[in-house]
Amino acid sequence: MYVAAIATATNPGSTTPGQQLDDAIADIAAPGDATHVGEWDDYDTDRWSRPFTGTGHHRAVTVVGVQHADGAVDRLVAVNIDGELSPTTARKLAAAITAAANEVAQLAHDELPVCAPPRDALIEAPPDG
Repeated sequence: MYVAAIATATNPGSTTPGQQLDDAIADIAAPGDATHVGEWDDYDTDRWSRPFTGTGHHRAVTVVGVQHADGAVDRLVAVNIDGELSPTTARKLAAAITAAANEVAQLAHDELPVCAPPRDALIEAPPDG
C-alpha cells in the first residue's frame, strides 16, 4: 500500500488544518484491488482524492479509479487501443472489457453499505384466523 502525505505542519508540535487532514486520510487503506495508488490531491476543488490502477484484463484493458477522502471509491474500465482490430483480437478485447466491467460491478456491489431490511419486513403479519 502506498500513502502519500498531503501537507506537513510548519511546527511539529502544533496541529494545523493541513496536518489534521493529513492525519485523517493517512489511515485510509488503498482499495483492495489497487496495484498502484497515486498521491492524494485536491485538484483545486477542496475535495481530496487519489487515483489508482486496478486489475489489468488485457494489455489494453484496465480497471482504474479514484478514491475519495471518505474512503469511497469510483471505478471505470479504461480501454487503450490504436487502429483497427482483427475479428479475433476484437473478440478478445470484447471479452476483456466484459470481464473488467463485471469486476467493477462486483466490487461496487461488495462495497455497498449493509442496510437494514425494509420497514415492512420488520412488522409481523397478523396470525391467520
